[in-house]
Amino acid sequence: MEDEQFRRLLNLFPVVRSRDYCAENEASNTTSAPSERDQQLMEWHDAWDELDAQENAAERSDREDGCRKCRSIL
Repeated sequence: MEDEQFRRLLNLFPVVRSRDYCAENEASNTTSAPSERDQQLMEWHDAWDELDAQENAAERSDREDGCRKCRSIL
C-alpha cells in the first residue's frame, strides 16, 4: 500500500481525543495492576482449566473401570 493511499485511509477514521490528552499520562496509567477485564479473563480461564481437569479425571476413571471389567471377564 502506498503512503498516500494509507494516509487517505487514516483520514477516513480520525482519532478523537480531548484537548488535554497526553500520551505519557495514558501510558503510565496502563502499566499498573491488571484491569478488571483482565482479572475476569484470568478467573474464567482458571475455571475452564479446572473443568477440563475434572473431565479428564472422570475419563481416566471410566477407562480404569472398563479395564477392570475386561479383566474380570477374562
